[in-house]
Amino acid sequence: MWTHHQPVRICSGPLQQTLQPALQMLLSAEQIKAQAAVLLVTTAGFTKRGITAQLAAWLFPLPLLIIDEVTANPDIDSIDSWINQYATQPVAAVIGLGGGSAMDAAKAVALMLTLAETTPAPLDQLFRGKNILQPSSRLPLLLIPTTAGTGSEVTPFATIWDDKQKQKFSLSGTAVYPDVALLDASLTLSLPADETLFSGLDALSHSLESLWNKHRTPISEAYAQQAIALLARHFPTALISPSDLAARQAMQTASLLAGLAISTTRTAIAHAISYPLTSHYTVPHGLACSFTLPALLEMVQASAELKHLQPTLGQASDLLRKLPLYQALLAKVDFTQIYSRTDEMFHPDRAANFILPFAAPDLIALLQRSEVLLKTAPVPPELIALIA
Repeated sequence: MWTHHQPVRICSGPLQQTLQPALQMLLSAEQIKAQAAVLLVTTAGFTKRGITAQLAAWLFPLPLLIIDEVTANPDIDSIDSWINQYATQPVAAVIGLGGGSAMDAAKAVALMLTLAETTPAPLDQLFRGKNILQPSSRLPLLLIPTTAGTGSEVTPFATIWDDKQKQKFSLSGTAVYPDVALLDASLTLSLPADETLFSGLDALSHSLESLWNKHRTPISEAYAQQAIALLARHFPTALISPSDLAARQAMQTASLLAGLAISTTRTAIAHAISYPLTSHYTVPHGLACSFTLPALLEMVQASAELKHLQPTLGQASDLLRKLPLYQALLAKVDFTQIYSRTDEMFHPDRAANFILPFAAPDLIALLQRSEVLLKTAPVPPELIALIA
């Protein structure tokens, strides 16, 4: 038995053409006539590059309120401060523009603003204090991805970090799905090589984690297979030729498809291992959840469980051998540090999603095999040079 649910309306095309129609889907005629305020959640970079000003012009006469302070891995206290800032203002809809961090922050803001007038610092009370329940509704929400990796524009999850306690939390459920996702691949053209690598690895990890997953369905498999096929063909091109719009569009589509897949299955072993590396050593999420993929692929390829997916798994394995994971990882953390965090890497709920038996004592062997495979991968010198 399986079910499938995906409520997000997906629009692809130049942002200038899709933004106004998308807002008309979210707001009533009365709100538009009354010039209801729209809240943008983004990063300072988009304001500096003039994208924020462009959005304001395209949304006119609707007023645009702006939060442009999002940084990597949004923290509870930062997001709560933004929620408190706009708690008493009549925000009609929220737009998230950016990578996974900006989109997840926008999800949190849209969700928690429904509580903010009566509940100061709602994320703190939800996650640290456990004093309230996650709300079951939110403000209308539109997401615009500017990286090709997280797929957050179509998922029912938002990752929230606690810098004080070095923990990762998640908002999840139907209310966390956005209403609309707008895809404009031209927004990804300015991504530097390292961010292209990390975000692409995130999409690849989502694809694979959804395939070696007990909750996979025929639909999630189809999404993941197509995502891997696109990544295998276009990922190296996007790294070497960053201005290649066709490659960027393919990467964005792959990220979307991987997000659709992981929305059904959730993540598994590789993601559980990644969390302490990001919280303690700021290893980018896509890299942290991908360095064990080659070793995990060995395990599942030797199993009969995914025999029907061998061509796809082979594509993924070949791609990983071409990417500079080892060089990128060592720039952030060494394996001695990785081994020291094994007590934080095993999550029974994520292990339960994996198709093969996996217990806490198996972690060391997996990490050791990962180190060997990364060291010996025949990565082309031109790709190593992009990370060096």
